[in-house]
Amino acid sequence: VLKNMTEQKSLVDKMNLTKKKYELFVDIISEAVFVLDHNTNKIKYTNKSFDKILQQHKLKISDMYDLINSSDLTYCDMSFNMTFKNKKIKNCLDEDVYLKFANMVLNINQKNITIGVFRDVTQNVKDEIIKKKMEEDTYSKKLKNEFLINLSHELKTPVNLIYLKNQLTRSLCEKNNIVEIEQVNLLNKELKNIQILMTLIDNLISLEKLNLESYKDNRNYYNIVEILEDIVIRLNTYKGVDIIFDTNEEEIFTFIDSHNISKVITRLLSIMYKCSDKKEVINFDINKNRQKINIHIYHDSKDNIKNINPQEKEIIDTSILLCKLVLNLYNGDLQIKNKFNDISIQLESIDDKKYYHNKSNIFIGDNFIEEEFKKIYNL
Repeated sequence: VLKNMTEQKSLVDKMNLTKKKYELFVDIISEAVFVLDHNTNKIKYTNKSFDKILQQHKLKISDMYDLINSSDLTYCDMSFNMTFKNKKIKNCLDEDVYLKFANMVLNINQKNITIGVFRDVTQNVKDEIIKKKMEEDTYSKKLKNEFLINLSHELKTPVNLIYLKNQLTRSLCEKNNIVEIEQVNLLNKELKNIQILMTLIDNLISLEKLNLESYKDNRNYYNIVEILEDIVIRLNTYKGVDIIFDTNEEEIFTFIDSHNISKVITRLLSIMYKCSDKKEVINFDINKNRQKINIHIYHDSKDNIKNINPQEKEIIDTSILLCKLVLNLYNGDLQIKNKFNDISIQLESIDDKKYYHNKSNIFIGDNFIEEEFKKIYNL
């Protein structure tokens, strides 16, 4: 019996070519595709994206069977629509892997097969989790900042009123020549305690702002020598203050907030004078060594250390912590030796040319240095 198989062979070849084209098409799509034979309950086909996702997330083929078994089977409708659902599975490292998964059941030649499709959305989900966490953190910081503002107002307003009342009482006593020692001493003591409380409140609020990363910081390029020399000139007009300023260069540039650095330097000078004999002459040196700015504040005497009461010590400790944290904002460092008689500060310097491209005026309030200095010096 002879048969002409030419036409049949041609059809088989066309079918094989069509199959290869479909497989090539399925291989290049980003979604993972597999075919499951219901009779053998085995995966008969996977595309390259399927293998890539398994390899990328360290998944095993058994994880896919668990995914199929935990999903509802959807029988194919006339339009071949597939409904994707979010799925989360664990890999061998106990890490979460997020997938968008869909499947449908087809009946071909009296046999059911399942076509599964899933896409990797792990990074998208993680990004959403991070975004949500950032939004929650931002909202939390906003609430905390609002709380700090309200706390500052609620604490400082009554304290200021008490302070003003006591100041008025002392003024009236002086005006009417009321010089009862006990009463005057009591008023002075109350005024001092109120000053300590107000400074402590300011320190605590500033520390919390630094902790929340909401501390005001307007950086620009400045000549640090000019800033420090201005502080020394202002403080040398203060009674009992004698500071000798020295530098090996007239221009040393850095990238800082001039207001914050001025506050740190003034606060440290105030602490040094508070903790030592106010008649001491303090040396204030600044020099540049390669890319480092070295600020050295010291006096020669190591014995003239005043007795500091617990309240004053608490103010000094919180002030030093505040100074360290502010300097950290500018990659700076603070070292204190010999019971506040020797203070070393290090900041980063920058290329001189940058300063001229970004030069801006130093703006410090008329009485800012003096008021900041008195907060500890006058306790």
